[in-house]
Amino acid sequence: MRVVELLNKKVLVVGAGRSGLAAVKKLKKLGAKVLLTDRQERKSLSGIDEIDLLEEELIVGRVPEWKEVQADLIVLSPGVSPKLSFIQEAQLLGVPVSLLYAIILR
Repeated sequence: MRVVELLNKKVLVVGAGRSGLAAVKKLKKLGAKVLLTDRQERKSLSGIDEIDLLEEELIVGRVPEWKEVQADLIVLSPGVSPKLSFIQEAQLLGVPVSLLYAIILR
């Protein structure tokens, strides 16, 4: 997706480490509607309170189901397996899945 195509698009960032949080900030600046997910509990995630997401934009402590997120684009942090069930379901539906560095370097 080009930058202009991100405006008002629903983007799911998978992985709330430093790089995932950087992607959230960048995507929000580009006008995307961002969701963030991580299998770790919120209390274990440092920096999550600094990214200005609403509670309903966070799915933490578990792996989400596709029907919860239904994003226009999925962005994977380093180390996240593209074999997670919700990612595979999205790919079957034609949803683009991007590696994190492709977003941050734009």
